[in-house]
Amino acid sequence: MHLWCYASLGDFLDLRVAKLMVYSPPDDVRITKSEDLQDGIKINVGCRASNGYPAPLIHWYIGSRNVTHDSSINTSHDEANRYDAESTLTLIPNRIYHGKRLLCQAVQPTKPSKRLMNDSMVLAISSAPRLLSITDVRSVDGYKNGASVSITYGRTHNLICSAQGARPPAELEWDVPEEVRFRLEDQYNAVDGEAYTSQRVISVTPSKEDEGKMIRCMAFHRELDSGLQLFIRLDVQVSPINLRITASDPMTIDEAGTRSAIVFEASAKSFTCTSVGSRPSAVISWIIGSDADLGIMTSTSTNNVADPALRDTSNLQLIPKRRHHSQFLRCVANAGMNEHQTEVRVIVHDSPALVDYSVRRVSSGQHSVDAVLTCTSDSRPRALIIWFLNGTELNGTRHYILHNPSQEDTLRESRSTLLVHRRSKPNDTIYSLLCLAACNP
Repeated sequence: MHLWCYASLGDFLDLRVAKLMVYSPPDDVRITKSEDLQDGIKINVGCRASNGYPAPLIHWYIGSRNVTHDSSINTSHDEANRYDAESTLTLIPNRIYHGKRLLCQAVQPTKPSKRLMNDSMVLAISSAPRLLSITDVRSVDGYKNGASVSITYGRTHNLICSAQGARPPAELEWDVPEEVRFRLEDQYNAVDGEAYTSQRVISVTPSKEDEGKMIRCMAFHRELDSGLQLFIRLDVQVSPINLRITASDPMTIDEAGTRSAIVFEASAKSFTCTSVGSRPSAVISWIIGSDADLGIMTSTSTNNVADPALRDTSNLQLIPKRRHHSQFLRCVANAGMNEHQTEVRVIVHDSPALVDYSVRRVSSGQHSVDAVLTCTSDSRPRALIIWFLNGTELNGTRHYILHNPSQEDTLRESRSTLLVHRRSKPNDTIYSLLCLAACNP
């Protein structure tokens, strides 16, 4: 627009022309976007400033960060010499931008600090789940795809399907063979930073026939063309149906139900521990006190007659040692995750040993001599002591004395004393006295 100034005096006329420049900010500033914002997917965001003079500049900010260098601008003007400016920001959304404000600011080029016009939007950046996992109490870091998960027949086991890093939350589903017994819980979504962690628990109670079956966890999200999935296979372990110890000789059972077996020192005694019906085959070990040297062991494994999918395991153990007396011999069967044990008390008998033999002469007069003979034996159980005179057993000389009866882990002592009375002592008479310690029947 021009301003004209006329000055006239008579026939004289003077004319001055001035161009009128009216500065004004745009009437309107608008941000436009054509599609949803997805993490890592490039998108163009437009901003239009209309009817301003002079042509405005457009600046872009994400939060307080100036990102104008990632934009371009085009301007046009109308007949009234007013300008429209349109800027395009090339944006690659990042999950860390979620929730921040994107600002389009129209600035007067001659007075950039005056009369700013803005439009803004809050960035809502959707992202697909970054991690899908199946976990339980034994594997907090998750199972690899296709891994075998060991669970026990008849026991309920919880598996957790988790999807991390999604926005909005992913939708989780479990795919389970219809013959597998399970219970499915509702999905739980928790805010984790700028995204969500979603979990869904399935409780599986397997049968023996579920061995090797596949269970699949799937995650669906609007940013995924197809869902993520992860699967595991069931390794159904079966505890031993029965675990028993048998011996080559019969065992005794006391009032408390404790089983005991008698063994003899330096004489081999066989014990067999049999684990019946397990999967996998049980590994049998023996424990008695703190002794690691338990003798010779052999082991065999066969199919269970009632269920060929299960295994029976037998283990033979020889126990001939004195130090095991009155201790519990334990058979421990480990079948995968499952451990069972049974026990029997070992009573160790040892052969009698003469540990003391003494003779004491007592003078009771000129024509008589008394002799006191003492014979002592250590053994378990207490030995029977018999005296012989010139090869003939002396009647009425059997005698037992218990030594340290309160200490069950010590040998028991038998002592017998023989008194010999004579009124004279012919020099030509020789007597043979024999002390014999024998096992007490």
